[in-house]
Amino acid sequence: MIFKTQSHLNTRNYLKILFTFVLSIFLLSNLNSCKEKTSSKPNFSGSLTAIGYIAQGQTYTSEIIVPGKILAMEELTVTAPLSGLITEINYREGEQVQKGEKLVQIDDRNYQSQLKSLKSQWLTAENDLNRKKQLVDVEGVSAEAIDLATAKVLQLEAQIEELEVKIDLASIHAPFSGKIGMRDISVGTWLNTGQAITTLVQDEKLKIQFEIPGAFAAKASVGDKIHFIATTNSDSAEAEIYAVNPAIDPSSGSIQIRARIDNSLRKFIAGDFVQVVYKLETSTDALLVPADAIVPQLNGQIVYVVNRGKVLSKVVTTGGRTKSMVQILSGLSSGDTIIISNLMKIKDKAPITINQIKTEAQL
Repeated sequence: MIFKTQSHLNTRNYLKILFTFVLSIFLLSNLNSCKEKTSSKPNFSGSLTAIGYIAQGQTYTSEIIVPGKILAMEELTVTAPLSGLITEINYREGEQVQKGEKLVQIDDRNYQSQLKSLKSQWLTAENDLNRKKQLVDVEGVSAEAIDLATAKVLQLEAQIEELEVKIDLASIHAPFSGKIGMRDISVGTWLNTGQAITTLVQDEKLKIQFEIPGAFAAKASVGDKIHFIATTNSDSAEAEIYAVNPAIDPSSGSIQIRARIDNSLRKFIAGDFVQVVYKLETSTDALLVPADAIVPQLNGQIVYVVNRGKVLSKVVTTGGRTKSMVQILSGLSSGDTIIISNLMKIKDKAPITINQIKTEAQL
């Protein structure tokens, strides 16, 4: 009985030792497995992955789309050249008038009366001068008397000329053909010198004023054609550039251009805004990059490129654009790999890995 008990105890001890041994092997195996799994994980170096685009020269027609405004080729405010009472108004508001057509008549009766009196005095003075010149031959008059008579004639002629100018100014005529504006005067209104009467706008010929970036200044030329679309009626037409400002505006960095419109059909109206499409030139090696790759900065625009596995920022000058691409005028070279994703995360000189290259067709 005692033997059996002892044998039973030995068996239980043996099982405990065996269980402990197996458990130890199991734990050791799991530990090694964890180490192997840990060591089998990729060893990231901390670089960011991004999508790239390779800049390459391609055929591109440089096109600028900018806002513009239609202006009258000629426009003026008709004002009273002298004071006086209005005796005639010979135009209707908003109608077409021709060059030289009389618009308003200011009372000139006083000037006409003075002119008659002066002409009469001049005739007397002229006859007196002629008589005195005849008497010089017989020494019946002095040279001083002739000088005084001559001065009298010249003085009267000057006064007559002054009155004739005033009489001419009293009759106000259209300096060019165009459409007359509104009026706030009537016959009998007293006008002061310089007082506005109405406006006159030449609407048969109009002009468009617009601005383009200074980078294109050398490419803009007199005689170039532009296409424009009017805001009010969505009508479009072609115009010809007739003037390019010789200087770039230092505040905006742009250059002002004006183009002439043939408006004989009266399709367009001065003061309307337009969208100008200006095709500058066609290049066979233009560099275009995705618009999303352009990052605005305080002092310009930059793009990020890959340089030996690291991010490198480059300041660029942009030109025209298509629906999704922007032309780069300077700052990039053909073959540069442009970063077009994760732009908010990358930093200059940070490591970068390009995991995909996209083409223009995929953008």
